[in-house]
Amino acid sequence: PDKESVAAATALFDEALALMDKGKYTDACPKLVKSQEIAPSGGTLLALGECYEHTGRNASAWLAFREAAARAASAGKKNEETAALERANRVAASMSRLTIHVTEAATMQGVEVHRDGVPLKSAELDTPSPLDAGKHVVEAIAPGHRTWSARVVLASSGNVEVTVPPLELVAPGQENTPPPKPPE
Repeated sequence: PDKESVAAATALFDEALALMDKGKYTDACPKLVKSQEIAPSGGTLLALGECYEHTGRNASAWLAFREAAARAASAGKKNEETAALERANRVAASMSRLTIHVTEAATMQGVEVHRDGVPLKSAELDTPSPLDAGKHVVEAIAPGHRTWSARVVLASSGNVEVTVPPLELVAPGQENTPPPKPPE
């Protein structure tokens, strides 16, 4: 980054630290994210991890600490790497994880699974994925089948499992319509 970009990133970083000193973590985190986008830095990642940790976003904190450790390792900064990994490990103990299973029948239907609107790779299925606490949506989509979805609420820690069932066959053009309501 050029000098002006570094100056902007530094100003954002300083503003965020001042907010964190006042306990205003919710306001500080976005400033740290912008600072990191402008001029990536291991120090910003550590501050961001701390900010996320104070706002209950443990999976995001864990990831920031892991990224800071990786940056330190590639720079040959062993002490910083160890410190960042220790922080990541501490946060990992209180992270939420979501495991999405797909039934064999759904797999045969060519289902594509999305988490919060993002398509998942097959390697991400059946794997406990660290996620921040809160509401998440799991969807399964396949041509010629009705879309299936589930809303999942993750607590601040713990593991939740969701299983994608076989999808209902429908007429062409009806894939994304909700299932018919049962008679009353």
